[in-house]
Amino acid sequence: MPRPEAERLVREEFSTRILPQGQATPDQFLFSIFHASEHVGFLHLGKAKKHATTEIFAWDFVVFETHRRQGLGRAAMEAAAPHLKEAGITRVALNVFGSNDPARRLYESMGFRVTQMQMARDL
Repeated sequence: MPRPEAERLVREEFSTRILPQGQATPDQFLFSIFHASEHVGFLHLGKAKKHATTEIFAWDFVVFETHRRQGLGRAAMEAAAPHLKEAGITRVALNVFGSNDPARRLYESMGFRVTQMQMARDL
């Protein structure tokens, strides 16, 4: 699929299924990450229909490349935790690519554990 078409489909899915009311969509938490008044990333956590009602999924979590390895990702997740607990959330789930060692190490150091695994083999 050409990239423009794939991007259009993702935007359409988010706008119709995940964030149909934009920032006002219930059970969605959208955070901008700032450090020293500079925008350094964003975090989108939200309930997914397939997950338990007290589980939330990290739809998107980005610290811009020039600001990585400074503890900002960890700080963002820790800052989000009280908001999630207040909303009755007891578990956060996320996906991470197997080849993304820095992200995997970060999540594991924060207490995330593997709950499922997908594998592939080139032919």
